[in-house]
Amino acid sequence: MSAGKRAVIGGREVVIADDGTVRGGAGTNGGRIALNTASDITITVPSPADLVAQAVDQHGWWDGDWETYLIPIEAFGVKGGGPSEQADATYLLELKDAGMIGFPEPENMPIDRIDGTVQSELRADALAWYVNHDKWDQTTWDDEVSFYGAAGPLAIETRDGRVVILDGCHRYVAAKLRGDRTLRLQVLRRPAA
Repeated sequence: MSAGKRAVIGGREVVIADDGTVRGGAGTNGGRIALNTASDITITVPSPADLVAQAVDQHGWWDGDWETYLIPIEAFGVKGGGPSEQADATYLLELKDAGMIGFPEPENMPIDRIDGTVQSELRADALAWYVNHDKWDQTTWDDEVSFYGAAGPLAIETRDGRVVILDGCHRYVAAKLRGDRTLRLQVLRRPAA
């Protein structure tokens, strides 16, 4: 390893540079760090806005139609939806449009209960805007709160019981980056048999 302070994070040796960056194969270990030397170390955690900028630098591409950078949602450790999630979303939206189900009351969904989004990429400018707003701030990047007419972020519950974001993907990823524990959203579910 190169110059810097050596540490073990998650059982893997890493080097902590003078600027506080960690280099090497760091894993998680409940936040505990075992030092190989008796030195004090400060680890700087990047801000959510820094994480967005890093994702643009590492994974983003310019989209001339949207006139912004796009970032694959997987760059933030979020699963993008596939055909199964798209089919579930289409089915539930058709039920809603036919009046068979309506928008439920918003609920505070634990972030770790959400299993991804149907969207595969995010606008960097919109995501940067959301990470800089408090989770209780109800203003939105767009003029419309929801493309589908919901009161805010909208999710679906898939046939196998997973919660997947349909509309509000930028708000969901921003909440993850800020470390929010919940996201207020509405969940479309199949009617009881």
